[in-house]
Amino acid sequence: MFLLWGLLQEKITSTTYRTGGGIYDVLSVGERFDHGLLLNFVQALMSCTIASLYQLYRRRNLPPARSVTESLGLQALTPAGCQSALVARGKSTEAHPKGISRYVSPLFTRYLLISALQSTASFLSIVAMRHLSYPAITLTKSSKLVPVLIMNILLYRRKFARYKYGVVFLVTLGVWMFMALGKKAAKQDAVGNSTLGLSLLIIHLILDGATNSTQDEVFATYGPQYVTGTQMMLVMNALSATYMLGALLVPDNLGEFVISHSRRWLAELVHPHWIANVLIGGVAHVHLNTVPQLVTGLEFLARHPDAARDVLCYGLVGAAGQVAIFETLERFGSLTLVSITHELRAIQWIGVVLVFAGLFIEMREKQKQGAAAKAKAHKINEGRRASQSDATISYVRRLAQATEARRDDRRSNALRKAREELGARYAVEGIVGEGGYGMVFSAVHKATGYRVAIKRISPFEHPLLTIRTLRELRLLRFFRENTACENIVRLLDAVVPGTCDNFRDVYLVQEMMDSDLHRVLRSQPLSYDHAQYFTYQILRGLKVIHAANVLHRDIKPSNLLVNANCDLKICDFGLARSLGTVRPETAEGLLTEYVATRWYRAPEIMLSSRKYSKAVDIWSVGCTLYEMLTGEPLFPGRDYHHQLCLILDVLGTPRPETLRPICSNRALEYIYRLPFRSEKPWRSLLPDVPADAIDFLARTVVLDPASRMTVEECLEHPFVAPYHDPDDEPCAPVLDPSLFAFDLEQAGEHHLERRQALWMDLQALFERPRK
Repeated sequence: MFLLWGLLQEKITSTTYRTGGGIYDVLSVGERFDHGLLLNFVQALMSCTIASLYQLYRRRNLPPARSVTESLGLQALTPAGCQSALVARGKSTEAHPKGISRYVSPLFTRYLLISALQSTASFLSIVAMRHLSYPAITLTKSSKLVPVLIMNILLYRRKFARYKYGVVFLVTLGVWMFMALGKKAAKQDAVGNSTLGLSLLIIHLILDGATNSTQDEVFATYGPQYVTGTQMMLVMNALSATYMLGALLVPDNLGEFVISHSRRWLAELVHPHWIANVLIGGVAHVHLNTVPQLVTGLEFLARHPDAARDVLCYGLVGAAGQVAIFETLERFGSLTLVSITHELRAIQWIGVVLVFAGLFIEMREKQKQGAAAKAKAHKINEGRRASQSDATISYVRRLAQATEARRDDRRSNALRKAREELGARYAVEGIVGEGGYGMVFSAVHKATGYRVAIKRISPFEHPLLTIRTLRELRLLRFFRENTACENIVRLLDAVVPGTCDNFRDVYLVQEMMDSDLHRVLRSQPLSYDHAQYFTYQILRGLKVIHAANVLHRDIKPSNLLVNANCDLKICDFGLARSLGTVRPETAEGLLTEYVATRWYRAPEIMLSSRKYSKAVDIWSVGCTLYEMLTGEPLFPGRDYHHQLCLILDVLGTPRPETLRPICSNRALEYIYRLPFRSEKPWRSLLPDVPADAIDFLARTVVLDPASRMTVEECLEHPFVAPYHDPDDEPCAPVLDPSLFAFDLEQAGEHHLERRQALWMDLQALFERPRK
C-alpha cells in the first residue's frame, strides 16, 4: 500500500500537468503541483473518512447509537466517558496529568498533544529537506528507533527488558546500513548540509519520538476497549486537518515575505519603532496578497483534472495505509511500527537481515519470557500443594466435622421445636428439605393419617421474607378457593405458634410429594415421553397462574414437585407477583428483587428491562425442558457476565429492537463491547431430539420476549399435543391487585402493618379462633 502511495507522491510532485489537455499534450502550458500542504490536507480528510467508515462498520451489528460520538466509538473523548474508562482500567483519575476537567477530557488533551507534535515534526522535516543532502536525511532518519525508545523512558518512565535495547541497536544499525548503501549517486548534486538543517532534523526526530511514545502511553492507559487504532487515526487526522486548514487560509506567499524581510527586521531591532514598521510592512503585504493557499491550490486542481484525480487517489491510498499503521501501533507498539516502516532498496539486504534479526530476537525473547512465567507459576502452584502439611489437612477435616456437627445440632433443634409446636395435630417424622426459605418436614395428620409436607418459614428475619410469605400465603389461598388445578401445590393448613405480638415462625401444611424434578434429573435421565408429560403439566399449571394475571418468576426444576406416578405440581410462590402491582412508567415493582435462579432467568430480567411480562415464565419452561431432554442445564452461568455470554453464544447477538426496552446503561455498554455472535441452530445442540421438541425450544427460548409463545400457544404446540385437552385444562379469574398493594411499598416500610396483615390472613385462612 505504501509503495503505491510513494509512487503516487512521486508522480504528483514530478509530473508537469498541461492546461490544454492531458499530460501528453505537448502544445499545452505545463505546471507542476507545488501545494504540499493541500496534498496533506486532502490525505487527512480521506483518512478521517476511512476511519469513520471503519468505526461505523465495527458497530454494524449493534443497536442504533444515541449520538454521533457513540456511533463513531468516541465515548472516551467525553469527560464522563474518559472517567469511566480510567475507573474501569483501575487508573486513579486524580493521578492523571490533566485531571478530569468539566469540558475537556484527558484523552482529548492527549490527542491534541499528539497531533500538535506530529504536525510540527512533519513541518520541520519538510523545511530540513531544503538544507540537507539526501544521504544525511536518510542516515539520520534511520536512527528513529533511538528517540522513540528514549522518549518512552524519559516522558513516561517505561521500562524495557535488556534484550529490547539490543533489538533497537540491531534494527538501527541495519536500517542505517540499509539507507547508507542506497543509490547515493542519484543525490550527488543535492544541496549541501547545513547546521540549521541538521538542527531541524534532530528536533524533528525528538518530536517524532515524543509522538510515538505518547501514542504508546494512550494505548497502555486506556486499553483496547476504549481506545482503538482507528479511533486514534480518526481524531488525529481531524485535528491535523484543522491545523492545516488554518495554514491553508494564510496568503499564498506570506512565507516568502517573512523569509525575504527577516534580515531587515533583525537589523531594525535597535530602532525604537521597529514593531510598528514590521506590522505596517506585514499588513501592506497581506493587503496586496490576499489569495489564500487553499484557493490557489484548488484553482490548480480545477485547471488540471488529471492532478485532481491523482491527489484523490493519493489520499485514498494513504488513508488505507494509515489503517494498517494505527492497527500495528495498537497491537505491537511504536518500536515495532518504526522498525518495519522504512523504504526498501534492492541492494540493502545486509540491513534487512539485521533488522529482521532484531525482530526475531524480540519475538524469541517474548516467547521465552512467557514460557518462563508459566514455568514459574506452575512451580509456585506445585510448591503450594506440596507445602500442605498433615496438620493443615487435619485442621480442614476438623473444621468440616465441626461444621457438620453444628448443622446436625441445628437440624435436631429445628426438628424438636417442630414436634413441640405441631404435636397437637401432626406427627412430625423428619426433615425432607432445607433452603433459604427455611425447612420442610414430613409429617402425618393424626386425625386422618394423611401424609403432608410442612414448610416452616421465619418471615421476620428480613423484611423481604415478610413480603414473600404474604405473597405465597395469599396466592395459595386464592388458587385453592378459585380453581381446582392439580398442577399447583395445594395449601391444606397453617399453624402459627404464639400471638400476633410475639409469633416468629409460620408453618404451611401442603400436599406431600415424593421428590422434586431437580433431584430426579440428578439421579437418572428422563425419557422423551417423560419430558413431554412433565412439560405439559408445567404448562397446565402455568395456564392457571397466568390467567390470574400472576407471574411465578421462579420456575425451575427444584420448584417442580413430582411423584412416583409422574404427577407434577408447581410450588414456591414467594417470588410471584401480580401484574396489576407494576408501575408502568418505572416498573419498580418488578425490579426490586433478585428474581429467578440465574440459570433459568430470562435475559430481560438480567438486563434490567423497563418491564417484563408473562414471557419470563415461558423462558424458564424452555430452559427446564432442555434440561429434561439432555440432563444438563442449558445456561449454567457462573456469574452474571458468564450467564449472559452463554445465552448469546447460543442465541446470537440481539437485534437493536430487542434492546430498546433495556434501561440499564451498564448492561447496554457491556453488550456493545461483546464480539458479534451468530445464532446456533438448535439441531446442532440436540442432534437426536425429534423436530417437535426442537421447534418448541426455538419458540420459547428466544431473546425477544414478544416472539415467545404464550402459555396457550404452548399448550397447542405439537410437542404436547398427545396430552392437550382444552376441556380438562382449568382456568382462574383475574386476581384482585389490591391484595398485593404491599408490593408497591419499600421492603423496610410498614413492618408492623405487614405483621398484623400476615397474622390476620393466617387466622382467617380456615376461620379458626385465634390462639
